Amino acid sequence: MKLRFQNLIRKLKTISTLAFNILQFFAALIAIIATATGTAIVAWLFHFQGWVVPLSTFLLGVFVTFVLVIVFLLRASPPRWVLGGYKYIKIDCLYIIHEDDPKHHTYMFEVEIEAIKSGVSIFESTYRWTGHGIEEEPKVVSSGHILLGKIIKQNGWKFYYIHLGQELKIGARTTVKIRQELHDADNNFEPYLSKVVSLPMDHITLHVVLPKALFPAKIFFREWDAAGPAGRIIREAPGKINSHSGEIRWEIPSPVFRHRFSIDWIYP
Repeated sequence: MKLRFQNLIRKLKTISTLAFNILQFFAALIAIIATATGTAIVAWLFHFQGWVVPLSTFLLGVFVTFVLVIVFLLRASPPRWVLGGYKYIKIDCLYIIHEDDPKHHTYMFEVEIEAIKSGVSIFESTYRWTGHGIEEEPKVVSSGHILLGKIIKQNGWKFYYIHLGQELKIGARTTVKIRQELHDADNNFEPYLSKVVSLPMDHITLHVVLPKALFPAKIFFREWDAAGPAGRIIREAPGKINSHSGEIRWEIPSPVFRHRFSIDWIYP
């Protein structure tokens, strides 16, 4: 029953998105007709004669129409997750600072995706690390999945692609698991773990494991209204650390699209 309800919710979301785009189209069409009619009325009211004013009115109408069509196309174009052919279901991000060597860090990333069109075989992942030192290549540890090519660097972010070993049909799901070893030789790592909701998803789990020698004085769970330095904190709550395992864990159901969620900690 729960699965049927979730499928119904997904179908309703798809229908609502389609209806919204249709309404945008009709709104743009009405604006074009209204603009053309308005310019014609203005020309009639002022009793302009000759070819200069009609031509100017025509060119103005063409320009306005062009702008409205461009705006409509930009707003109604498929979002990135539709173009990729899949969406996120849930994400688990784990960052470990090792007890025996605090400069040795391990990042583990697990994501469940669902195909929203047939033929999906490539998964894209991105990350950004604030440390500086030896940054080993991400290793795909999920069965049947293979890392493709080299990591691509762009604007401080690093992109890589994984072949899923098959072509997913609509509604099919798979879980991608990645492990990466990092060595912060210069102690540049900034004490936070964050995830930007770049694709719609149902759930995020963020957790950090710290050695007892690096237990923080303060911990914050934060939600930002955007990624990058322009983002503002819109929600903040104190976090706790498990005194036995050294784990800080934050479960985030229904995270807001395009927001960033982070665990930040401050050392004594």
